[in-house]
Amino acid sequence: MSFKMAFVAAAVAAPFVLAAPAFAVDKPVDFVTKAGEAGLFEIQTSKLALQRSQNPEIREFAKHMIHDHEKAATELKHVAMKDHIRVPSMLDHDLKGKYNDLAKKGDDFDKKYVHLQVDAHNDAVNLFTDYSQNGEDARLKDFAGQTLPTLQMHQNDIKAIHDKMHLVP
Repeated sequence: MSFKMAFVAAAVAAPFVLAAPAFAVDKPVDFVTKAGEAGLFEIQTSKLALQRSQNPEIREFAKHMIHDHEKAATELKHVAMKDHIRVPSMLDHDLKGKYNDLAKKGDDFDKKYVHLQVDAHNDAVNLFTDYSQNGEDARLKDFAGQTLPTLQMHQNDIKAIHDKMHLVP
């Protein structure tokens, strides 16, 4: 294949490759890993928010995150155990870096926390929507579908806090 033909083929294929969502997972182990890490990240960053934030709305949101995501983590472990899949107990390198970056924030902690939670909930809603519709494991699909409304509520709540703080995306 000539360079020109390869370039044209790559240019034609690029929109389709780039449009494939990064959160799309069909395999049970991939879903459990991503969902487990996402929940853990939201719990850990929310515990940090309870220590650092003075904003009552952020503190209340953080309390809900800890409660709801610990509950979801317990349910995920129960469902995943039936398939002999281990739920992560540590953050991956990327999420650990985001956590460490948040932990270093001073005066702009609230702003960074809110941005991270908006992004995390957008990703989680996409992940759980995708798996509830396309996942391979019926029990995990049910878990994703049952958990999705809570994630969507969190997504709406954090977007409202974001908008109230007049933050730019």
